[in-house]
Amino acid sequence: SNNDITIKDVENVRSFDGNNLYHFLLKLKIYQPKDYTKIKKIFAELSGGKDFDIKIDNIKDFQTETSVSPIPTYGNSSKNIESNIIANQISVRVQVTDHKLNLGLYFKDNEDSQDEYPLEFSPAGYYEMLMLSTVAAGLENKVIILDEPALNLHPTFQHKLLNNLLNENKNQFFIITHSPDLVEIDKKDKKGNIFIFRNKDTNTKISRFKPENLEQIQLFKYEELKRLFFAKGVILVEGFSEEILAKRLIRNNDFFEKIKGSKKFNNDVNIGDIEIVNIEGIGSLVNYIKLIEKLGLHYVAIIDSDIFDDPKKIEDNKKTIDNIGDFLRLSDTELSNVKDELKNRCHAFYQESENSNNFEKYVEEEFGSEFKENYIIWCKEKFGLDGDDCDSKSRKKINYPLYLTENEKLFNEIINGDKLKIYSDAIQYLIEQINKNEIDLI
Repeated sequence: SNNDITIKDVENVRSFDGNNLYHFLLKLKIYQPKDYTKIKKIFAELSGGKDFDIKIDNIKDFQTETSVSPIPTYGNSSKNIESNIIANQISVRVQVTDHKLNLGLYFKDNEDSQDEYPLEFSPAGYYEMLMLSTVAAGLENKVIILDEPALNLHPTFQHKLLNNLLNENKNQFFIITHSPDLVEIDKKDKKGNIFIFRNKDTNTKISRFKPENLEQIQLFKYEELKRLFFAKGVILVEGFSEEILAKRLIRNNDFFEKIKGSKKFNNDVNIGDIEIVNIEGIGSLVNYIKLIEKLGLHYVAIIDSDIFDDPKKIEDNKKTIDNIGDFLRLSDTELSNVKDELKNRCHAFYQESENSNNFEKYVEEEFGSEFKENYIIWCKEKFGLDGDDCDSKSRKKINYPLYLTENEKLFNEIINGDKLKIYSDAIQYLIEQINKNEIDLI
């Protein structure tokens, strides 16, 4: 077994291969204590201060399998090694041919703790962190492939692992992962070292994510955008209110299953396959579309229509409209149709409103005149504010989507598709497009 070995087995270890952890750690502890200490240090960093040790639990006679007690000390022999391992509180010499060692791997909450517990009673993440620590510190000049590392690790520890590997310059690492916490994107990185594997039409398509794809994307969005590497589809929304509502809807199982309906798709879509991205205003729409198309994802956009309908806003946003027109390759004579072209080519769904095309007006018109009055009552009770504070534009922008999702009657009206139908229409269209093209992730 992995933890029942001879000293000769230890001596024959040349490097760590993932299957000889006990052998490798014991050899380092005996012959290379500095390297053993390095692994303990990295393990402590990854685990938040935890400690481990490899120990001899028992020494058995090689022929009879009987335990040797007390642990013997041998004299001069060319095959003997000096062991630094403390077992039964005795420093020993162990003869190669006569005995085999039963090893135990133990963990402690910190280096100074007197309480330790064996691997069998430790969290699975501890063993995984130890394996990864050994890879990071115990090998040099290797090309190392980590297939789904950190499956059992808390996201905090995954971040620590990633930082450790990024700062590691003794080896080259290839990480295969489905975890956004093990992805680092930085437009200053000129290497373009992220590759995306997708199934398309029964074939595997490999695309390379290049740092320049992030041009014109807000820096604070990077952490959020990492999730797109693992998505099948994206819903772009224009503001914070729409983001809250869309996320609450897309994560509601009843709503999601209703949208999918009874259609039999070749390739099923699940709740976690669709990401919501707040583009922080119509001016960023083209930049996000370019990024998403580089990632090979389907998308829809839920946006206000006033920028294309209101003469004043058309003038104020002429640069944005021209930018969209350039992206769609529209001529000057075709710019008047930019709204329709955006809908047709970029799958835009518009929040229409008779007055001012913003989320607040759109919601009030959908739910009627009593909506605002009931909202203010809810806002007073929930936040202890007066009516004027609740009715302020900033307060409505933040609280309207919360009110919609907390009010069971209103939320059911949205789920059933009777109100704010734009959301159900957009999501249904996105699901159909994902299944139609059979894009999947490996």
